Amino acid sequence: HLITYKSGSHSTQIDYLLTNRAHIGRIRNCKVIPDECVVSQHRIVVMDMIFRRQSVSKPQRVPEITKWWLLKGEKAEQFNRELKSMTINMENDVDSMWRQCYSQMMTAANTILGRTKSGKRTSRETWWWSAPVQTALQEKKQAFKVWQSTRTQEDRDSYRIVKKKAKKTVAIERRRALGALY
Repeated sequence: HLITYKSGSHSTQIDYLLTNRAHIGRIRNCKVIPDECVVSQHRIVVMDMIFRRQSVSKPQRVPEITKWWLLKGEKAEQFNRELKSMTINMENDVDSMWRQCYSQMMTAANTILGRTKSGKRTSRETWWWSAPVQTALQEKKQAFKVWQSTRTQEDRDSYRIVKKKAKKTVAIERRRALGALY
């Protein structure tokens, strides 16, 4: 124990340094500097810790992908015609036939549907947000602002009701929009 408080004939340890359990392995030493006083009876407590320099994370890169969500209407018919005109050499083994079929399908899809650009991810997928979703989210945002400014229980309850309604609207519209992809 380190003596951090002295008054007359009494000396005790009353000053502590607290740390999170996750950082306990970084502590190297804890000491009291005897000649330095913060206040006339308290000694300075010093803890030596090791800190790692945090590396700067690179922004997440999104790879190029085929725009399968455009496979509707005329483009779907064009893709279907392209697949019907495909020829596969049946004298090869199954793996090579599959690779040939896959490469022809992907080439057709990339030429007909196109590919996205690679780069940084800028926003979440909100392309499926319809007018009901946007109005529900605007109502939720407005109710939240009202509740934050007043801090009353009735505004909180109305915010929770609007929030639940918005969540349900988003789930319904998302299922409707993404259901065609699956």
